[in-house]
Amino acid sequence: LPSDWFGGPHEADAPDGPAMVRRPTVVLLHGGPGMDHASFKTELASLREIAQLVYIDHRGNGRSDDGPREDRTPARRGDDVRSVCDARGSERAVAGHVRLALTEGLSLTVVVPMLLPELRRAYPELVVDLLCDYASADLLQREADIAIRFYRPTRGDLVATRVARLPTAVLGQRDYVRSRGRRRTPDHFDWVGFHMPGFRAPEEQWHQQHVGVAPVIRSNSYVSQVAAVRAGLGLALLTRSLCRVHPELREIELGLPEGPVLELWLVTHRAIRDLPRVAAVFDHLETGLRALDGI
Repeated sequence: LPSDWFGGPHEADAPDGPAMVRRPTVVLLHGGPGMDHASFKTELASLREIAQLVYIDHRGNGRSDDGPREDRTPARRGDDVRSVCDARGSERAVAGHVRLALTEGLSLTVVVPMLLPELRRAYPELVVDLLCDYASADLLQREADIAIRFYRPTRGDLVATRVARLPTAVLGQRDYVRSRGRRRTPDHFDWVGFHMPGFRAPEEQWHQQHVGVAPVIRSNSYVSQVAAVRAGLGLALLTRSLCRVHPELREIELGLPEGPVLELWLVTHRAIRDLPRVAAVFDHLETGLRALDGI
């Protein structure tokens, strides 16, 4: 890392008779602030007979660059240690935990059934923690490693990739629509709305501006809203791609203005983007979610 000094000339492989064996790696971290690895290097030198030693000077300490003051946080220094371990080859395997923040709807309809099975087959030692919530996990505070969001973040040292644009349309359950006859006006149907106090979703704004009919059911859960439409309880403005997931749904033409196009973003912290486990999940999600673009 440009901002950190690390050293440790002792190789991980050592001779054991006619063979070479892999020795464990010990990462040595100094206290501080204001200290460096020299404070204990001599005392711990004897460990080099049984292990590969890696000494790290934290950001702003010892031989490391000062860097921006706001980067000298425990979370950022923890990421530095993981990055150093990866660079030295002690974490090359795609294994361990990756925390993925997303909505429950995306988890149920896309990520779990369509993307996770292949990811698990490719990386059986990887553990994915699904953090399902409408509130955005704070990546800057390391509440998650990766997030799938419907907006682009505007602050912090984050990597954000737009993976899909999702058109919306008025959807209804086929039998319900058929039962209402041939008339195709908004006031001829019941409607299922989404409402979350303190937040105006684009779909809710569109409904208020163009439909002119109050919902008979409102929910603060997209999953419940979709379930109500699938049960034949009314129409709703939803992402058009749901018709592929739920074949009982169909798009209804009511002569209304087009619905908003939602953007799907994949986000992670720049400091951990290239860690093998994070990169594996990020790249897999990016490929899979791009298949939804424009549907």
